[in-house]
This record gives sequence, C-alpha cells and structure tokens, in this order.
Amino acid sequence: VVSEPFVQWVIEDSFVDGRPPLEKAGVQVVPDVLPYELMKLRLLNASHQGLCYFAHLMGYSLVHEACQNQLIAKFLMRYMDEEATPTLQPVQGVDLGAYKK
Repeated sequence: VVSEPFVQWVIEDSFVDGRPPLEKAGVQVVPDVLPYELMKLRLLNASHQGLCYFAHLMGYSLVHEACQNQLIAKFLMRYMDEEATPTLQPVQGVDLGAYKK
C-alpha cells in the first residue's frame, strides 16, 4: 500500500497524574487541541474531499495525477485561502502557508 507518512500528532495536555515524555516521539502536547483539529478538518480533510470529487468527475483515478492539473490546484488553493483559512484561529507553531502545501 502506497501512502504518505503521518507527520503530525497533537494531544491535549490534560493528563490526571503525569504523562510519558510524548515529545520524544514527536508529539505536540498543547493546552487546547481545538485550533489544530479545526485546521486539519477545514484545510486537510476538506481539501482532500474537494480534490477527489472533482478529480473523479474529470476522469482522474490517481490523486498525484489530479494534483498536477492546474485547474484543480488553483481551486484547492482558492478554497483554502478564501474559504477555510478565514474561519481558523491562529495555530501556535504552525505556518498555515506551509501547511496548505
């Protein structure tokens, strides 16, 4: 199975009696996960849905091929820039411009 590596783990720091050193495994331990959850849902998940629906209607069956289509790429960036990003709170430690790419 071909896949992308999962690179972001965010856990809310609300442990009752201490916790393991999750940062050693690359986990972001934050006081509130909501901004991260909304960022993922509105930018990553929603973009994947838009990409797949329109790409399928255009005859694509592979995501990497669809992403090379400039019309699809422009649509996704406009969606993220004009529709999704304005609804997000600032996310500490995240460059939204880099996240969108």
